[in-house]
Amino acid sequence: MTERHPTGTYVFGVMKMEVEGRDSERFGAIVASAVATLDKTFASEPRLRTRTLAFAGAHLTPGAGNYAPLDFLEIGLAEKLERDLPFLLIVTEVDLSSSSLAYTLALPSQLTNIAVLSTRRLDPEFWGDAPDPERTAGRLASLMLHCFGHLNALHHVSEPTNVMYALEGVQDLDGMTRLDADQLANIAHTLPREARERSTREGKPGFVLRMLFEDAGVIARAVARANPFRLLAMMPTMLAAALSVIVVLIFSAETWDVAAAVSVPQIGTFSLMCLASAAFVLYRAFAFDTLLSRD
Repeated sequence: MTERHPTGTYVFGVMKMEVEGRDSERFGAIVASAVATLDKTFASEPRLRTRTLAFAGAHLTPGAGNYAPLDFLEIGLAEKLERDLPFLLIVTEVDLSSSSLAYTLALPSQLTNIAVLSTRRLDPEFWGDAPDPERTAGRLASLMLHCFGHLNALHHVSEPTNVMYALEGVQDLDGMTRLDADQLANIAHTLPREARERSTREGKPGFVLRMLFEDAGVIARAVARANPFRLLAMMPTMLAAALSVIVVLIFSAETWDVAAAVSVPQIGTFSLMCLASAAFVLYRAFAFDTLLSRD
């Protein structure tokens, strides 16, 4: 059931999502301490308040020991829509996988206003040191602030003491403890815009047209910033590269050897498999419409 919040109030949801549940009490205490730090940081912004939630029974399957952040994002999007939350941070105790690194500490998604964070490597015990729940909570609070900054369009800075510092390791979080006055002012300014989300379950064509009309100015400015005409300038180079690849494929002996050894049904089967794989990947990435229902 959708929950409504007072007009002018922006709820910053923090959702605990335990997967393995090895030490629930300790995990809950760390998250509670981090949320208390957030409340102190945003005490000067009366429109913003935090709310701690819990999602029980997340049945996820790890890959190579880590869990995919997109799986958490999919669950979080459904919960965010149902609870009518402008922002949602999902905190889990398991490792998060990364496409290019061994792990990731967090994945903020400005498109959905959701961030997924892991406490797994924030605990000094993970690195062979003595357990330190207070230090873990401090690191988590810094990581939460960093992600919330990204959700509100804050950029990385070069100061190691600022929460928007471009951290490279867990230890960097120990010094990332503050937001300056300009950053807080930027958050206060962007809150109404970033939290202005609307969705519908019926009458979608009319809803789309109405939103396009209401947000025409914002859309025009976004298109201008994106500068799609750059693509036209890049087309000759892209076409030349594509033609070069085609020429190499056509005139290389290996291509003809493979073509001679493969039958037409095999080529058709391979092409269908490629199309199906691409369609599945696109569906997983962009099919948010299915998440409007809990069925």
